[in-house]
Amino acid sequence: MRPMSGARRPVTFVAAPYEATASFVPGCAFGPDAVAEHLAALDTDDVCHGVGALADWTWVEAHPRTLHDAAAMRREVARHVREALAAGRLPLVVGGEHTVTPAALEAWDDPAAVTVVQFDAHADLRADYEGTPWNHACAMRRALERGHPLVQIGIRSGLHEELRDVYGPGADGATGQLERTAAPPARLLARGALRSRGLAPVMPGLGRLLYVTIDLDALDPGCAPGVGTPEPDGLSYLELLDALDALLDGRVLAGADVVELCPARDDGRTARLAARLLARLARHG
Repeated sequence: MRPMSGARRPVTFVAAPYEATASFVPGCAFGPDAVAEHLAALDTDDVCHGVGALADWTWVEAHPRTLHDAAAMRREVARHVREALAAGRLPLVVGGEHTVTPAALEAWDDPAAVTVVQFDAHADLRADYEGTPWNHACAMRRALERGHPLVQIGIRSGLHEELRDVYGPGADGATGQLERTAAPPARLLARGALRSRGLAPVMPGLGRLLYVTIDLDALDPGCAPGVGTPEPDGLSYLELLDALDALLDGRVLAGADVVELCPARDDGRTARLAARLLARLARHG
């Protein structure tokens, strides 16, 4: 893990408190507010793990917390991300459920040029779920359909059906490593394979421009309990920081998001961790 210098670009945090498809424990609509409190506290915090006060950042609300219409959410999140990009700012989206990720990706006109790097416990590759294609369990399927290359890291939960739909008839998540060669390409590195093989299996799938999406349930519930769908045996915070440094070394962070914070399940530690992750991503800008 390398300490980061000051952010190279000013940052726009785009709050997207969208929650319409929570399938276990609700409450991620309140995630952005909890993160905002801890981001403000970073202004006076001591430097820790290369994260300190952010020199130039702004916070915008993409939509009200009461918005439950997927089309309207996608329009507003994409608009705010586009405006940040046009102003030369790094867009960092704060969810909200994972459905905000494909919304943010609509801001890029050339999806093939932007590789999506997903840290998550779940594959999120379902064609639809609970009657809608705009469900948090479908977020990465929508990204692929739009044409973004995809790299999935830390996955430890997924259905055979969704994996085989994307990676082919013989795809078996138990192998720990999957590759799709059709366009757009995709690679999956399960949690166990990451531990035993490192990041080497997914590095060939990276382009120059990366969009990083971090579902907080990628982390072990012991360090990030405040999520709606926790799964055992996740990444540690420092493992995630090391992975981000390695993946972004020599590449450009086009944008990023941190999603699925559920304050109702949290004692404050997950919100603080999310704020530090966002600040760390800002340093890569």
